[in-house]
Amino acid sequence: MASTYVPLLYLLVAVLLMSVAHRTESAVVVVGGSKGWTTGFDYNAWASSQNLQLRVGDTLVFSDPDQSYHTVSLLDSADAFQRCTLGGSLTVHPILAGNNYSMTIPASLESKTLYAVCTVPGHCTEGQKMKAAVLPALKAAIPPTASDPNNADLNRYICWTTAILLFAVSFWNSS
Repeated sequence: MASTYVPLLYLLVAVLLMSVAHRTESAVVVVGGSKGWTTGFDYNAWASSQNLQLRVGDTLVFSDPDQSYHTVSLLDSADAFQRCTLGGSLTVHPILAGNNYSMTIPASLESKTLYAVCTVPGHCTEGQKMKAAVLPALKAAIPPTASDPNNADLNRYICWTTAILLFAVSFWNSS
């Protein structure tokens, strides 16, 4: 009878291991996934479907799979994004046919919204634009202190100790 509990204990260990696992490094996000950075694609729907959570320090990769010319520029307001108003002092990053442009999300965008558009005439109005909230950088990027509850070493220690104890209990009960 005790052996019927062994699989449940292993399942519990697996759940515990997964519950302490969390993202500890910056992510690399290919904007648009396999579609890349092109016209005729709803980037906001894509970001929503991916449950996209950008953080300071993450890298966005804008790729050009359709072998045409695109750009990436960041706008500073929701109104400019909605209207595709490209005036002002824009920094334009060209993406030559078949190439990529990568950018690391700067700390200046923390807790703000990133508005990225293509500045090639007509492309923004055809939907080549994306907005996403930018969350603060991950705490793991800052060296943890001994009292930090998010300390990865402490989490690993607790997780492995629990797993070993559960394994010992299940082994003891099965014999």
